[in-house]
Amino acid sequence: MGESVMHVVLASDQNLIRYVATLVRSVVMHNADVTVHLLLRGCDPPELPVRFVAYDMNKILPEFPFRRVPPHLTFSAIDRLMIPEIIPANRVLYLDVDTVVLGNVSELYRAEAGEKGIVARPSVHPAYRTVAGTLRTWGYGYRVPPEWPSFNSGVLVMDCDRLRSLDFTAGCIELIRRHGLNDQAALGCWCQGKFERAQPRWNVYVSQGADQVRDWKILHWVGPKKPWHPGTPLRACWTKFHIEQ
Repeated sequence: MGESVMHVVLASDQNLIRYVATLVRSVVMHNADVTVHLLLRGCDPPELPVRFVAYDMNKILPEFPFRRVPPHLTFSAIDRLMIPEIIPANRVLYLDVDTVVLGNVSELYRAEAGEKGIVARPSVHPAYRTVAGTLRTWGYGYRVPPEWPSFNSGVLVMDCDRLRSLDFTAGCIELIRRHGLNDQAALGCWCQGKFERAQPRWNVYVSQGADQVRDWKILHWVGPKKPWHPGTPLRACWTKFHIEQ
């Protein structure tokens, strides 16, 4: 695939598919020459205002047991770990469905991804600032060095060439199978604290200090309160792109 194209990846199952088009509209309103890749489980792709490729993840990665923490997590969260193996692009921007894009993201997309091939915003909540703290908060018994910093996995730039060379997918899936980790915990353990830091504006945590961040580019409703829930903070930033499916 030509790398003048911006490759944006979303993952969804039947629970969230109705909200995928909202995020995609926000992406294409602010960014040109985008191809969207949909990692889907148990659902068909919606109508989208952009070229897209859909992947049936039930055929690519059959579900297996893992510990579902936080409770709203579904297996589709694991699918982002398959990206380097199934999408023939040099790099991608992965976005959780509970995000919305408010500006051009080409600067983020081109960011240097470093030794481990990952660009992400560090976690700011005290319980999740380190990988060890994250594992402890979520009740995992797996132990890692206490100094490894953690990051949020809802907005990721992934250098797929680099990740393929490091056997990223196999390494993360093995961590999940062996220790029951969720996607974010597996990513943190695999990266061992080595990732390139994205500026806060590229992943603004709505419930965690959004008012202290300038020049918002991507809003992210981390935690249980999602933008499709009435009364959620900054919901208007999401509803202006939403058309009920």
